[in-house]
Amino acid sequence: MVAVPSKPTKAASADKKIAIVCDWMIGGGAERVVYELHLLYPEAPIYTAYCSPEWKKELEPSRVITSYMQYWPFSKLRKYIPFL
Repeated sequence: MVAVPSKPTKAASADKKIAIVCDWMIGGGAERVVYELHLLYPEAPIYTAYCSPEWKKELEPSRVITSYMQYWPFSKLRKYIPFL
């Protein structure tokens, strides 16, 4: 039986670059998983097509990298989600 550490060791992640990727961050279960991954890997950037202001407050705003869709007019509306 192999024991899995609850937190990644420095030796395991020292030579690797880690990025967290999520399709969009509006609300729900996937966003909570991204948040927990962010707690495990605080130095990792978070790439997403769209991030709601509520989730940007929860995460480090400087680590959240969004697509051009974030800046479209009326981008708070969900009508753009099919373009992902």
